[in-house]
Amino acid sequence: MAQNLKAFLDKQVADRWGPSKNEANAISALLLDSLEYDETARHFIADCTAARTPSEARGHLPPMWKLVENIARKYPEHHKKAPQLVGLLDSVHGLPDLVIRDETAVKWSDLPFLVEGWDQIYNRPENQHSEENVFAIAFIAKLLSAQLLPRDEFLRWVDLDMCTALERGPEDPSALKKDDLVLLNVNVPIAAQWIQQAGSVIWNCESDLGLSKRQDGLWQGNAGFSYGRWKFWKERATWVTQSKLVSPRTRDFAKEMVEEMTSIEKQDGL
Repeated sequence: MAQNLKAFLDKQVADRWGPSKNEANAISALLLDSLEYDETARHFIADCTAARTPSEARGHLPPMWKLVENIARKYPEHHKKAPQLVGLLDSVHGLPDLVIRDETAVKWSDLPFLVEGWDQIYNRPENQHSEENVFAIAFIAKLLSAQLLPRDEFLRWVDLDMCTALERGPEDPSALKKDDLVLLNVNVPIAAQWIQQAGSVIWNCESDLGLSKRQDGLWQGNAGFSYGRWKFWKERATWVTQSKLVSPRTRDFAKEMVEEMTSIEKQDGL
């Protein structure tokens, strides 16, 4: 795996719009040599720190964040089994503002330009499976749980993904059609990431977030988040676990979702 990661990083650096060698080396030292998070963070932002103007410093941010996203997509073990990528962003998040020529060039606590680079994840076709998207959303959900992202903005993404996975299609599982099965097989694994990695955040959020009620879903309650909607998701995920029409992989994800939801409820005394 180490050789594959090194080759991957070299390819990223060779890209015209890719990260710098310093940024790739910092990530490599973290993932392969277990460099401490704070030291990695300082090396990772070294090119920003060395910039002569605020504009030059900010210009380094998009390829830096894209590198982190690409690793999260390709090598999920670095955020699913081990917390390296989340730990890195947590350390960057805690850095003091970068000030150049008496101007705040980068406010690291905002992780600027990080969110903007993820538009493509949510402009994806809802009926096309991508294992990399599942891994990327698992990473985003972990960042949400670690309070490194603006909560309300990402709960809107949760609203969309949970609706697509569990609030669409017929009420009767036996009436599933081909298109319904495709939506389930593509989107239940994605919904499972939100519950597995950020379920407690969702559970503790009872707010409409200014959302409008979706007209294409089975949920008849209010927009936003509530215990009733959570219960509805759990019921729908439960019947997915019992359906022989969906793929075994989808059933497994649904089972993990139900188990995590039950665990969260028990922690709250239900």
